[in-house]
Amino acid sequence: MQLLHMAADFGSHDITKFLLDHMVESTDAQDIWGRTPLHFAAAGGVVSVVGLLTDASANIDIRCRPELRAWTPLHMAVAHNRRRVIPMLAGDGMDWAMWEDSLDMTPIEVAADYGLKDMVALLLIKHPDILDAEDGKGRRPLSNAAERAGAETVKFLLAHEAVDVNARDDAGRTALSYAAGGGKLSIARLLLAQGGIDANVADEERRTALMYAAEQGYKEIARLLLDHPGVDIDAEDDKGRSALDWARVSRRRGTMDLIRQKKAKQVGSTEVLESKIQGELRRGTEEAKTC
Repeated sequence: MQLLHMAADFGSHDITKFLLDHMVESTDAQDIWGRTPLHFAAAGGVVSVVGLLTDASANIDIRCRPELRAWTPLHMAVAHNRRRVIPMLAGDGMDWAMWEDSLDMTPIEVAADYGLKDMVALLLIKHPDILDAEDGKGRRPLSNAAERAGAETVKFLLAHEAVDVNARDDAGRTALSYAAGGGKLSIARLLLAQGGIDANVADEERRTALMYAAEQGYKEIARLLLDHPGVDIDAEDDKGRSALDWARVSRRRGTMDLIRQKKAKQVGSTEVLESKIQGELRRGTEEAKTC
């Protein structure tokens, strides 16, 4: 680590300024992990030090090594929840797809992953378009949050009218699919409460959220889905397997019993309805004969 890295890491304005004034080292010099002084300053969140480096034309796009997820200084600031330096690192007109780390995550997805609701809010205020930004797998922030973050972050994202609750990634999966497959009951409940949610969206393998919940044995999520209007309990994937089949193959007995009970109720309701219809038809026929 060079002197400028150390000064930035310690958040020392005076030493950083002295080194920059005397051009002791390059502003973009990288340590063995590919980190520049700006990476350290961003992680530390000292506004004056970040300002000194950006004023000295430090490269805000430079990345550290893949072992550190190829993060930019902005990723560092986001992960360390350094909100005051975000405006200095997130320029206008940014192409968020170009800011993916080695896990294909953009800064807002890192914030969502870490459960930093206030950081997500700050990034959205400055760049509202990032709700539609897709990572290298075609995922949007809502799907990443549904899989990795907490309910509060998901709730915050859902409060924005621009968010597409049914958006599919490259694998065809939605936020609900990830919540169901990841055992996120509170998040699944939030998503299902959204107007326009389609709980039957199938991915590229034609698997639905119910199938993912059944496979993992998340009984309460399966119950939530089964109680949602219009959920197709008999939907089949591209190999002809239903949610019940997935529960059976994975030996999720509790979920199997739940699905069987639901199917039995549906069959019973159908039989009762058919009986009523047939009764009405018979009465109609008898009345017609007496006329």
